[in-house]
Amino acid sequence: MWSQQGEERRQWRSHDRAEALHLQLVYAAERFDFDAFVLADGDGELVASSTSTEAGEQIARVLATFGPMLRDERSGAERAQLAARWLEEELEGLGLGWAREEITAREFFAEGELLILLAVGGTRRIELMREVGMHRVIFGVRRIWAETARQAA
Repeated sequence: MWSQQGEERRQWRSHDRAEALHLQLVYAAERFDFDAFVLADGDGELVASSTSTEAGEQIARVLATFGPMLRDERSGAERAQLAARWLEEELEGLGLGWAREEITAREFFAEGELLILLAVGGTRRIELMREVGMHRVIFGVRRIWAETARQAA
């Protein structure tokens, strides 16, 4: 259920968490010039993505699966580096040419639940803008998570 709000800054909203997250990720991918955003839980299960096609959802599930392993990559963990190589092979097998450097993973908590946001593409933007985009998406996801948790209670 989508509703358009009058003067509200966010033009499209939903009270359904999955749909609201999808709308947030679609908007952010367009706004910050990323190819896609994927949101996974701490176990690597797909929560939401900015994709709308069957092929896009398949890619999102692959990215979500690797999310928990990629989040450790900044610390240089060997497991994360191996996961990054496997992910590149998996994406290449799906006919996608993304390099590991084009996938950014950030973990955060929303209402006590571990989530992992993966951003794909967008290397044409400077690193600072990638981080700003990621930060804005995380803020939006936390807002949606909290609002839908309150509605469910």
